[in-house]
Amino acid sequence: VQEIERAYVSLRAFMNTLIDMRRGEMASGAMDRSDILSLLIQSNESEGEDKLAMSDDELVSNYTLFCVGC
Repeated sequence: VQEIERAYVSLRAFMNTLIDMRRGEMASGAMDRSDILSLLIQSNESEGEDKLAMSDDELVSNYTLFCVGC
């Protein structure tokens, strides 16, 4: 069980870093990606501070569901 918790914490940290990197790329215009994570982030950013915007945890959860579901 502890190994699963460590793996979860590591995956979460990796995904949060990846989300931050993608947001930085989008803000600078350096990369124009069309992968599912980038599309989720772009869609979420377009919601602004609206109550419909997802938290980073929700972004990670939705991304994980897309990956597992495919």
